[in-house]
Amino acid sequence: MRGSKRLCSGWINHALLLFLTIWWQPTFCHPASTSPIIRPGFSNQPLRPTNTSLSTIPLEFNVERDIFLSIDYTPESCFVNIIAALHQAALGDFRGKMIIANYRTTRFHQPLIAINVPDSSNRIARKYVIWGLFLSAQYLHISEGFSQSFFTLRYKEEEVGGIGIGTGLTATNRGTTTTTVNDPAVLQTRNINVDFEFYDTTDLGKDAIFMTIIGALVNAAPPISNNPIQQTWASFQNDQPVVFVAVPVPAARSLPPFLTYEDVILVLARAAEYFVAKGKYCPLKMDIHVSGFKVAEAAFALKSQVGNANYTGTSMERLIASI
Repeated sequence: MRGSKRLCSGWINHALLLFLTIWWQPTFCHPASTSPIIRPGFSNQPLRPTNTSLSTIPLEFNVERDIFLSIDYTPESCFVNIIAALHQAALGDFRGKMIIANYRTTRFHQPLIAINVPDSSNRIARKYVIWGLFLSAQYLHISEGFSQSFFTLRYKEEEVGGIGIGTGLTATNRGTTTTTVNDPAVLQTRNINVDFEFYDTTDLGKDAIFMTIIGALVNAAPPISNNPIQQTWASFQNDQPVVFVAVPVPAARSLPPFLTYEDVILVLARAAEYFVAKGKYCPLKMDIHVSGFKVAEAAFALKSQVGNANYTGTSMERLIASI
């Protein structure tokens, strides 16, 4: 494929290695706060799903931000590390719990993305983490304030957790015991390879690309990860100009391997790394292979160029040809 590059497990082993830092101190401490920083034109009000366009998050859930240190980060570092944490969370049982942890990538050691709980346990409902990471990213994006922050997560007005985005232990105010493990993208049993190709030079905007990836990860998380995807799958937000779409091929395939939600989650994480590595945020096509078999085609495209958001029955060839 012209301009394409095979992204194999050796490359992803280096690019997507996550450091998970797990702290066991049983108390939940909000970080010591200086005077909250209010960005011009945006107040530090609670952000609810009604302020966004992702219908998979219930209206009873919201986040509230307290910026406790005026340490700024690049948008790329915040988005990529949030995607790393969200990718990790999305691969697990959506209805179960996960151990509190800090996440960062080898590309961006800061800021840490710290998951916390408001009680003496060390576990939090996975769905709260997934919803909270999306709304935290949305908050940073809307406010244009990529500063060290702490987000309180609430469901039905009850505090259910927290997400710290910051440097060192200030993000969580916890202990120092560290455990390092590999990213599940490396430990996966399925042999997934992706061919990437930019097919247009239009700049889609890095924020739009990252928020589309984050939204797609949230949408791909609730189904059982190894469930096959047999129809065109698309993810988009009304307030973002970009859509992610994946089309299983060939449509009449009757034997495995099939495209699964786990595959989509892994491909989204790899795409984020690819965009950053190339320094380009243009329309992107992907061929997805599992164990040597092509199972799907996918793309990031402008919604305005694609048109109808109902992609059922639309082949990737027709989709790309329409752009």
